[in-house]
Amino acid sequence: MKLKLFIGAFLSIGVLLQVTASTITDFPVSVRSSLQSLPTVAYNSVHDQFLITWSDARYNSKTDVDVYGRLLNAQGEPVSQDIVISNHKGGQGESAVAFDSVNQNYLVVWSDWRNADSIDSDIYAQLLNSDGKPIGANFPITSLRVSQKQATVAFDPDKQRFLVAWKDDRLANHEKLFGRFISPRGELLEEEFLIAKGEGKQDKPSLVYDQKRKRFLVVWRDIVDEKQYLSTTLEGKGIFAAFVQQSSGNAKPGILIDTEEDACLPPSLYAASYSPDDDLFLVVWTTARDYQKMGLDVFGALVRASDGKHIGKAFPIAVKKDYQEFPSVIFDQKQKRFLVVWYDLRRDQTAKNMDIYGRYVFPNGKMSKEFLMTDPSLPGIRRFPAIAYSEKSATALLLWEDSREKTSTKNHQRIYARIFRGN
Repeated sequence: MKLKLFIGAFLSIGVLLQVTASTITDFPVSVRSSLQSLPTVAYNSVHDQFLITWSDARYNSKTDVDVYGRLLNAQGEPVSQDIVISNHKGGQGESAVAFDSVNQNYLVVWSDWRNADSIDSDIYAQLLNSDGKPIGANFPITSLRVSQKQATVAFDPDKQRFLVAWKDDRLANHEKLFGRFISPRGELLEEEFLIAKGEGKQDKPSLVYDQKRKRFLVVWRDIVDEKQYLSTTLEGKGIFAAFVQQSSGNAKPGILIDTEEDACLPPSLYAASYSPDDDLFLVVWTTARDYQKMGLDVFGALVRASDGKHIGKAFPIAVKKDYQEFPSVIFDQKQKRFLVVWYDLRRDQTAKNMDIYGRYVFPNGKMSKEFLMTDPSLPGIRRFPAIAYSEKSATALLLWEDSREKTSTKNHQRIYARIFRGN
């Protein structure tokens, strides 16, 4: 399918998926009821399964959080019990996961505070086989005497290697994005390298692999300086991207995706999904460009895979009063469309009740109407969605943090999920 260039407004083409309370069949991912947060997911294309990872404080500790996981099939049925990925003393969190489709292993990465008394947080990793069983022990990706956080990971099936990227403050306390290649056996390949030059602080990286051009796309937020980062105006420089094929000491400046005063208000999440047929990426993020009137919104940009330049201008995906945040995105291979999901406060502006919404974005720039993806009749907060797509079953797995079990005496927050098929 050829890429159709477009100019001007993005047209709504009607509701393609309508989720109602009667059709929702959501379920908790973990067998344990505990304080769980920040779900991530990778799709196993060989066995048609998903590996979900999350941060878990099941031992009632606010500081000693661990990383757990669980395998589900494409119908949402459990394939394993809860998997202990890392429960080392000191705390672990902010996990990310990728699947090696050649050797059929997973690599899970996270921020780790086991050495925090001397060197702050590090990036650690764990290999798992396709059954979810650990291969060897936890190992450090980077452990310099500075802070490393916000790791993300993707797999290159052509050269059989993972790329891990993270936020790092080794350069005179100016946070930049660094990366490192990891072999399928967990070996550290070559040296750590700077991903892209930039004037300000870089954070919130996201990764995706371009199958056609055999390279990675990294996207992130770039902050002008620390004073603006901490000020009430929170002025950000914008959303940037870079292509990575090899480690290099000659990092180039990032490619500008979008810039706007107050363009990115922390915390925000930047995600990219790849459409191989149309040879483009959809990059999505949270923006505060109209914060005084509308609060936070979700914007996106369609980006050419050939040169990283966006097609047309950045466009609004979710713009309602108050807050729409933390978008996640997949590409539906069967229907040839992107699905963007986010959490939304339009039902209750007191932030006591939040819902997950979604919207289809097509490669030609058209969009469906927004639709609810969680049950609005349930009380509580549903936030921080993550989503993955099953190519074989043509189903999607949606995950989120859910507070429906929270009481006055128990602060239970669990990871919930649901499987759905688009019409």
